[in-house]
Formats: sequence, C-alpha cells, structure tokens
Amino acid sequence: VDTAGIREHAESVEEMGIQRARRKMREADLVLFLVDASTPFTEQDRMLYESIGDTRKVVVLNKIDIAAQEAVDTLARKFYGAPVVRISAKRHRGLPELQEAIYGSIIGEDCGLSERCSCAPNVRHRTVLEQSLAAAGRLQEGLRTGVTADLAAVEVQAALDHLGDIVGLTTADDVLDRIFAQFCIGK
Repeated sequence: VDTAGIREHAESVEEMGIQRARRKMREADLVLFLVDASTPFTEQDRMLYESIGDTRKVVVLNKIDIAAQEAVDTLARKFYGAPVVRISAKRHRGLPELQEAIYGSIIGEDCGLSERCSCAPNVRHRTVLEQSLAAAGRLQEGLRTGVTADLAAVEVQAALDHLGDIVGLTTADDVLDRIFAQFCIGK
C-alpha cells in the first residue's frame, strides 16, 4: 500500500490519512521506508523510522543521482536492522538491487531471485507447482528432441491442469477421483 507522507502538524483531513498510513504500516508484512537522500535527515524522520519497530523493512535512499555521495553514505549509516538500498527512481538506477532486497526480506536472504526456493503457501500448492514444472521440463526436452505437436500438447495440457488445481479450475469430480485414488474409502 502506498501511503501518504507522515509528518507532524497536519490538517485534520490530512491527519486522518496519516493515521491510516500508520495503521497500514503496523499491519504490513514489509515496509519500504523511502528517504529523499538529497535532503537532510530530520529528527522526525528518525522517529518515524523507529516507529516501524520489528516489522520487516527495506530502507530505500532515493535521488542518489543528485545527492552528494558522502551525504548518501552518512545517511545510509543511520539505519540499522534493515537492508539499505540506494536508487534513483528518475534514472532507474538501483532497481534490481531494490527488487533483490524486497525479495530477500520476504523470502529470505538465502534465496535470490535466480535460485529455486519454495514460496508456495502450503504443501499441496508446492506439489502442484512441482508437477507443473516437471510437465514443462518434459515439454522443453520434447521440443529439443523434436517431439510431435500432439505429444507436446499433452505436456502443455498437463502443466495447465496442474496450475488449474491452484487457481480453482479443477472440478469436483477431479477432486473425488484424487481422493479415491489416494485413500481406500468404503471398506
């Protein structure tokens, strides 16, 4: 959720937005604390950062293209307990590093975007994703070796069917078939 800026001495309507922003910040899984690196860091900024508490966070120092390098370095040292990423949104600099920091904060530091890590919400989803990936792998191998279009279509359909299990495209009959295949019912 992108929230309004939080500052002291706001008008009543703006204050309502600020209170909403504070509530969303407390409820968030991850807070991106965006700092203008070209302006001085204030006591109010420090207090706002500390108010995030134990919520996972990534500090984003923006406008590094117009800020003095020494000032950016000094600013980066003010933050603790969170990764600090330096970007220039205007010049699109540092965005891959920001993406990695966000991913690392959510999934874990030991799993970069290029690595295989599980982020499935449950075991069933993980199994279905693995089955879909296996079908895609078989398709890739078949295409590499010159498999016919009808056999390739079988693997495409298998991958789609597995993904359909996650997004709710599987029918009740499919679920019952799976239950009866895995469990002995009625004996």
